[in-house]
Amino acid sequence: MAGGMVRRFCTLITAVVAAAALAAPAQGATLFTQFGHGWGHGIGMSQWGALGYAQHGWGYAAILDHYYANVTLGPLGTTVTQRVLMNSGVASMRFNSTAAFDVIAEGDGTTHGLPPGDYRIEAGTTPGMQRVWSVSGNAYVLSGLPGPLRVVPPVSSAIRLDTATSQGYTGHYRGSFRTLRNGSTLSIVNLVWLEGYIRGIVPCEVSSTWLSAAVRAQAVAARSYAYATRNPSGQWDAYADTRSQVYCPMEREGAGSEDAVQVTAGQVLRNGGSVITAFFSSSSGGRTSTPVVSWGSASNPPYLQPVSDPYDAAGGLNPNHNWPVKTYTASVLAQRFGYPNGNVSWVDNHVDVPTQRITSLDLHFLNGTQTTRTSGQAFTALALKSTYFRLLGLTLNAPSRVTSGALFHITGRVWPKPLSGGVRLQYRFGTGAWQYAVASVNLGADGRFSIARRQSRDISFRLVRLHAVSPVIHVDVIGASMPVSAAARLR
Repeated sequence: MAGGMVRRFCTLITAVVAAAALAAPAQGATLFTQFGHGWGHGIGMSQWGALGYAQHGWGYAAILDHYYANVTLGPLGTTVTQRVLMNSGVASMRFNSTAAFDVIAEGDGTTHGLPPGDYRIEAGTTPGMQRVWSVSGNAYVLSGLPGPLRVVPPVSSAIRLDTATSQGYTGHYRGSFRTLRNGSTLSIVNLVWLEGYIRGIVPCEVSSTWLSAAVRAQAVAARSYAYATRNPSGQWDAYADTRSQVYCPMEREGAGSEDAVQVTAGQVLRNGGSVITAFFSSSSGGRTSTPVVSWGSASNPPYLQPVSDPYDAAGGLNPNHNWPVKTYTASVLAQRFGYPNGNVSWVDNHVDVPTQRITSLDLHFLNGTQTTRTSGQAFTALALKSTYFRLLGLTLNAPSRVTSGALFHITGRVWPKPLSGGVRLQYRFGTGAWQYAVASVNLGADGRFSIARRQSRDISFRLVRLHAVSPVIHVDVIGASMPVSAAARLR
């Protein structure tokens, strides 16, 4: 009698447990993986790619010919002065000259000679006027000068600029300096021969220690870009920072950069007789872009067409050829795009195939709404290095508890869908090694799938694909019948 009661009691317990297991709620989660390539707009020459080509024995002319289509390399044939905006909105221009120099008041054409020393130029108390203060003499040495003022050292000398440029540099620069008054502040402009300007560009854009072919290619591209983007009708031709090209003081110059400028002296790239705007960026990530795709420009120059860039990794030296993978939960991704209370369910990546750049993203939310973000908005929201990236979503669903041996389904979605196969379901017991449960998940047209399973012990699952892994889902497996040892403990 007692034994029968125990059996009936055990049967009741088993039935209750089984019912609870079958009634267990489904669990699921989505993880978005971001991966990408390159640094910068990717238009024209990749600086790291140029180094990669140099590593493979290419000369600078061949490197340039690869990145810029339908161009010819030849002499500029003219000498020009480059006017570089070093900084603006500054209280004064602080500088040093080791030789006697002239200050020319361009407002009235007068010239004033000053001895070597430390000086600063600032706006005067009278509108439109400027004055010069001797730092060592602790006094004004010139005042009431109608600007702009121009500081002109001897040809063999260079001024040391002690007011930082917009890029943050101080140091010696060739040429002369012009100060333009804007209310109570000044703009500082360096006037330098084009070749002197290029001597300051090359060592700040690439390392002087790189292989000579890559540094020489940089010199030609920099010279071409500088000449093509000059602005004769304005007060300056270029900025001293990444808005144009990064311009360094003489202290940054090295043997490699000096060689590059001298060997390529005066050489520029032309298309149809005109010097080209030879855009370049740090890293293409393996494929160059165009102004239309990267910037939405209406201009599509024939010399700036997308090309394969197989050596952009530069033998592993380029830290940005492939980015570290980054993951976002559904809620964090929504927050990044300005939806603090939302959850992204999937993302459509719109890709320009020739350049492989993202042009826009469609964000779909769990509440059924959606929004579109341009590549530029995504660039800002996700703090990207380029628009050569992807957002991959992996969703995995399964019951939190199942009965041992009972049929259940693992479902989910992989989106964007891989072009061919490449998605696998893995499992593991406890903290053991991951093993393949399904070598290739069969995805529907919309990337959804359903896999039937039966399990006899607790188990964890995850999806894997190139670059991405899904959240881990753990399934508790409840025994269909109670072990004899357990029944004995109930006596």
